[in-house]
Amino acid sequence: MRYRTWNLKWFNTLLRWFYGLYLKLHYSMKARGTDILPKSKPYIIIANHVSVFDPFWISAFTGRPVYWVTSDGNMHSLILRLLLKLVGSIPKSKAISDIVTVNMIMDVLRKRKGVVGVFAEGQATWDGTTQPFIESTAKLLKLFKGTVIGVKIKGGYASRPRWSWNDRRGQIELEFFKLYDGPELKTKTPETIYTEIQDALAHNECAWIEKTGTRFVSKKRAQHLELAIFVCPNCTHDTSMRSEGNLIYCSACGASWRITSRYQLEGINSTLPEIFQRTNLSFHQILEERYKQYSTQHMALLSDAVTVFRGKRLRQFDNLGRGLAELHPDTISIHIDLQSNKQIPSRLFHESTFVIDFPLSQLEGLSVLKQQYFEFYYQGTMFRFKFPHRYQSGLRWYWAISYCQKKYKV
Repeated sequence: MRYRTWNLKWFNTLLRWFYGLYLKLHYSMKARGTDILPKSKPYIIIANHVSVFDPFWISAFTGRPVYWVTSDGNMHSLILRLLLKLVGSIPKSKAISDIVTVNMIMDVLRKRKGVVGVFAEGQATWDGTTQPFIESTAKLLKLFKGTVIGVKIKGGYASRPRWSWNDRRGQIELEFFKLYDGPELKTKTPETIYTEIQDALAHNECAWIEKTGTRFVSKKRAQHLELAIFVCPNCTHDTSMRSEGNLIYCSACGASWRITSRYQLEGINSTLPEIFQRTNLSFHQILEERYKQYSTQHMALLSDAVTVFRGKRLRQFDNLGRGLAELHPDTISIHIDLQSNKQIPSRLFHESTFVIDFPLSQLEGLSVLKQQYFEFYYQGTMFRFKFPHRYQSGLRWYWAISYCQKKYKV
């Protein structure tokens, strides 16, 4: 499917005046440095990525339509794809070569004299700290050799964390600043550019909250934090974490913690990013133990009920049905319930066993879309796991498969 970038200026204007005004009021948004934004010449915006609302928050202050580079996972819904095309989104996909994406970006910048928005982290942060940037971003800026504007979003993670479906009332600050005028990019190496933009956009949300004393009010501050902190800090069980209101707790050992209005966990002398990193380390240790036992017990490393979707390039997803997904050291096996979808192509089955196997060595583009959809590419096709319960973590699958691929070189 050929994808063309375009937008309707009148639609963007309506969004900015009505939806943009709503966002400013709802999130108590403030912006500094918007006076530096070019009025007519093309430029690139690079921002830290904290929430699914980032493009809308920033676009509310630009005064011009922004063509945002977005994950193609958002394009498999027909309605969402149409909406994203209306605002001029540029899809980035494992199914689309980098050259095609770069050509679409350069078309907007050079031919249309437009504005392109890039989130160089690739995915929104889980713990409120800026993640390592995608290295090709620096090469894109060097190729463009034009004005580059940085935007640092502060308070956005705490207002609408990646792992949550609900808002917290506090304050969001957007800091606009000029990264490059353009000509100086000719003499800089991609490595230098990478380091400079990484340093300029580095942000720690919890440290900012502590420094400013900003409070975030909600009766559901902890709701679904288990999508990020899915290993119990007390008993290290990896499927027992739950949340309710401002509490996150373990259903296995009964331990519980309250999330304060400044995003601190009462009873734990650690910051949220530190607990997140501890979750990562503990989970890796859990995987190591399960792997050691695998040769004798053959128990799956992970096992979850899922609904499986399949999408070719930017086409709408096909529902392959409900089933049980199991992660083994070298394979994902999915046992499909045929009654949930009787139109599954027979070629996906192995000798009528109704099991789909995905060798880990052939999986690419692992990602978590929004709060918990786990996605990957297999032989040029995207597959998505949708979990029946909101406490089931797609990040858990992402970490586990990434760890197996690296650790066991599959």
